Amino acid sequence: MKMRRNRGDPRDSRRENARPKGVAGSRDGFSNPPLLLHRVQGLELSELAPGDVQMIDKAVSGSPSEPDVAPAFCAVLGCPLCGTPTLITLAQYSGTLPVMCRAAWCPGLYRILEEEQFIYMPVN
Repeated sequence: MKMRRNRGDPRDSRRENARPKGVAGSRDGFSNPPLLLHRVQGLELSELAPGDVQMIDKAVSGSPSEPDVAPAFCAVLGCPLCGTPTLITLAQYSGTLPVMCRAAWCPGLYRILEEEQFIYMPVN
């Protein structure tokens, strides 16, 4: 027996609105992506907006058995194009490595410059 969610569930409308609508005439279908990161604290993943970044507490991201090991991820970033939450490493946050959106339908590929600005990269 399959269980179905009520049609009036607010999570359904949030998912429908999560994917941005393409704009005619724009190069890649996404218009006016943010240029700057917006640091937030204490938000749920579903509340992250495009361009929001929430730093992960070292106590949560580090290994409790090996406190001297650097954590793999340092922040959760809402993709600046679609808002999909993505874990990023310190190398990505500092701009050494590019960030690619994990949503299959999003062409998000960008670098973070000086821990505050997005530099969008061309998609091949």
